[in-house]
Amino acid sequence: SYNTMMLHSSAHDPSNQPLYHITVEMNCLRPSSYVTVVRRASERGPFVGEFECQYVWEFPATFTLTVIS
Repeated sequence: SYNTMMLHSSAHDPSNQPLYHITVEMNCLRPSSYVTVVRRASERGPFVGEFECQYVWEFPATFTLTVIS
C-alpha cells in the first residue's frame, strides 16, 4: 500500500523484523476523514487497533479523533 509505515524496534536489530504495520486510508464516504489501522508485524498480522481522524472545516486547525474499536 502507498500509505503504509513499518515500525521496527531498532535500526541495529539483527532480525530486522517490523513490530507494527501502520496503514492510513481516506474514508471514501467522508473525504475529509482518514482511517489509521495498526497491525502486528505485517499487513495480515493480528489486529491491534484503528482510529479515524477528521479535518473539521469550520475550525481548520482542529482535528477530531474518534476511536472505532
